[in-house]
Amino acid sequence: MNTDTASNINTTIDLEMVQRFLANPESTDLNGAVEITDQAAQALVAYDGALYLNGLAKLSEVAALALAAHQGELYLKGLTELTNQLLARALVACRSNHSLIDLGRLTKVSDAAAQALATHQGFLCLSGLTEISEGVAQALSTHQGILFLSGLTEISCKVAQSLATHQGHLYLSGLTEISDEVAQALATHQGDVNLDPLPK
Repeated sequence: MNTDTASNINTTIDLEMVQRFLANPESTDLNGAVEITDQAAQALVAYDGALYLNGLAKLSEVAALALAAHQGELYLKGLTELTNQLLARALVACRSNHSLIDLGRLTKVSDAAAQALATHQGFLCLSGLTEISEGVAQALSTHQGILFLSGLTEISCKVAQSLATHQGHLYLSGLTEISDEVAQALATHQGDVNLDPLPK
């Protein structure tokens, strides 16, 4: 039974902690830690089991590249930024089709990372995004499955036109206003578009 869960809250994962984890994964819970050093991330590549690092909000480029090389399942639900395409690919690679990739706390995603995430054929939760660029919308338009973008409060006509080509169920329930042009674009979507709740 893991006894370190509470003690790891607001903790930085360093090399010493990773070494304890590698020696006995049951003795050290990494899931509550909010930061990770580059050296620790590189050392974690030696572990081939599931890595739960849901407390991490941000990763350095070095740490992101290191974790991208992890061969097992990787969970990073707490990330607020995802700009590394290789890490995004890794998050997709360790999931089976029709499974959920929950990145609901993301507030920033690069075009390249969005393109990688879009290759996942299943549930993709990006409900933390409050705005979306045309590039990200174009990337996500290739996604096949259920796409949650319920954090968006408004979108441009060009973004709507891109999202309208998405194949699957599209959640845009955070929109507070929709122009006629946006409505017309979304009306061409071939699947289900959830726009509830909109203001009366």
